[in-house]
Amino acid sequence: MLLINKHGAPNSLISNVKRLRAGEKTNSGSRQVQYRNLDPDVKHDIDAALIIEQGGLCAYCMSRISSETMHIEHYHAQHAGADDDDELSVRYDNMLAVCSGGEGNPRPQQTCDKHRGNEPLTVDPRREDHIRSITYKSDGTISSLNSDINKDLNVTLNLNMRQLKNDRAAALDTLKKQLLSHGSKKFIDMCRYYAQRYESQQKKTEYVGILLDYLHRKLQRQ
Repeated sequence: MLLINKHGAPNSLISNVKRLRAGEKTNSGSRQVQYRNLDPDVKHDIDAALIIEQGGLCAYCMSRISSETMHIEHYHAQHAGADDDDELSVRYDNMLAVCSGGEGNPRPQQTCDKHRGNEPLTVDPRREDHIRSITYKSDGTISSLNSDINKDLNVTLNLNMRQLKNDRAAALDTLKKQLLSHGSKKFIDMCRYYAQRYESQQKKTEYVGILLDYLHRKLQRQ
């Protein structure tokens, strides 16, 4: 999981929400300001903005996503704001882009928002302190010293599902081979190079969280 720095909402979303609000005023009680009522072009703009914002990775598992494969995840469930915040479903700061989460598979093979459903989360990829609490093992296991966050990773989001663990471990093994190919004398220099490279990427490397965790731990020992 990576830190997501939220940007401003697309202008088309702001304009569309204003029009929906105006419609509500003329038709009291109609509750038009909902994600499902946004124009198709606006939803497309949201998808594109989220993909750029997240470097083309799922907000939870860090697998590759595209406009064709992604889904919109409302961090706070859309219906959670029915009484306190009627516009929760159209707030851009509440939106994340996620993968298909194994949709259609048996529940043990589902991940991310598909496995979560409407369960509340403690872990928030928009919070740096939460991301800093997350660590990885060489076998691809993701965990946190924070017990609530650890439960989210393991249970609610099912991010230690076997295939995901294997994919993360494979990405780490590839990095290790690349580092060793430059020789042991240049190992730390190459760790620094790859860390800077991954941190500056606009389109991020798949499962880059485990890669940065490994590199930073190596660099901290110097």
